[in-house]
Amino acid sequence: SLPPLELLEVWFQAFSWSPDGRRLAGHRRSAAGADGISVYSLDSRQYQHLADFGWAPHWLSDGRRLIFWRSSTVYLLDTRSGKVREILSVAPNEVHGVAPSPDDRRIYFGLGITEADVWLAETAGRAP
Repeated sequence: SLPPLELLEVWFQAFSWSPDGRRLAGHRRSAAGADGISVYSLDSRQYQHLADFGWAPHWLSDGRRLIFWRSSTVYLLDTRSGKVREILSVAPNEVHGVAPSPDDRRIYFGLGITEADVWLAETAGRAP
């Protein structure tokens, strides 16, 4: 089992093992409801908090970068520099999960679309 995060933090099961099997990237949420991305190192037995937002990170094959999502956007995170950049937006729709292809040339993701139709119903033979 992993050591606990700081007080008031919860480690969720949305995680990904690094290609070398030495680090585990995952989603964390504070008691206040703030999301974020963290990496746990098996070597140092330490957590590294890398982003204060996001869900379900996945390692790219280089073992350095992660992709993750939040709302309508997919992000790329460099674990060495800590820099995060947007790589895809599907706004106004929502992303629901993200994963890289084995060669890192494609990104697979679920797309949540909310639509609605307006209907008019009339009563038969009577005024409403």
